[in-house]
Amino acid sequence: MLTVGSRPILETIVRLIAEQGFERIYLAVNYKAEQIEAHFGDGSGMGIDIRYLREQERLGTAGPLGLLPETPTHPVVVTNADLLTKEDYGRMVDHHVAADAHATMGVRPFEMQVPFGVVREREGLIESIEEKPTQRFMVSAGIYVLSPECLAHVPKGRSYDMPMLFDTLIASGQRVRSHHVSSYWLDIGRMPDFERANLDFDEVFR
Repeated sequence: MLTVGSRPILETIVRLIAEQGFERIYLAVNYKAEQIEAHFGDGSGMGIDIRYLREQERLGTAGPLGLLPETPTHPVVVTNADLLTKEDYGRMVDHHVAADAHATMGVRPFEMQVPFGVVREREGLIESIEEKPTQRFMVSAGIYVLSPECLAHVPKGRSYDMPMLFDTLIASGQRVRSHHVSSYWLDIGRMPDFERANLDFDEVFR
């Protein structure tokens, strides 16, 4: 419920989902659950059916899927609640289905500059020095598509995170793919990114 721009970030996420034509959304709630439910209600005011997965204790990023009242018949989109993005979730689902995937993870490139000269040495002799190199990684964007059969791997009533689920699926030979998130995307977990989100909000999400 942290406010970014003119409204809570969770409302911006729900609005995007509704605008893209999705009809039902489940919100996993624990901390400030009453405040969240009072704000959104049943979702009718936003043109979407909102239901709640009430965690008695925090269940991680995948554990709440074990609280679904029934196994879905179509792939489900799962997203973290601290992301601002304009990603087309429907397109992500279409690519998931076309690839005959069991699970899809949204990914993004991430760069990190080492603030020192990096020394490569062997047996006490320096072979090279690279001044302040930039490391590049592909990281999880916190957005996932899961086919119904994946949910059988989620344990009931205990904390379970998405990396654990994906590790299990990979180990069992399931088809697990990546989807490159190329639209606006920002995780507001760090103060500089939260401040940037507020600066970007009017231009990107009005």
